[in-house]
Amino acid sequence: MESQVAEFEVAISDAVNGSLPNRDTPEVQVIVKAAQDELRRLLRRRLEIARRIGTVKQTIAGLCNLIGDDEPGSDKRAMRRRASRRREQELQP
Repeated sequence: MESQVAEFEVAISDAVNGSLPNRDTPEVQVIVKAAQDELRRLLRRRLEIARRIGTVKQTIAGLCNLIGDDEPGSDKRAMRRRASRRREQELQP
């Protein structure tokens, strides 16, 4: 994978310097495949990070609910409505 990324970087450098190869050559096909592989890898990482962010948000919301319920004189129904709205917003794309 690292050699493909290096080839991709070299090809970009060559293109910037004015020596753009024919798109049908094997070198260009290798570079395109490396770029596609890198994009897939980055998209997978983004999905994993988004899942982790969702987990952390749920944890924070749960802790806020626990702490909020222990506060004397707090309006528990209002806190539950806010938490419910927050969860609905998080689920929206």
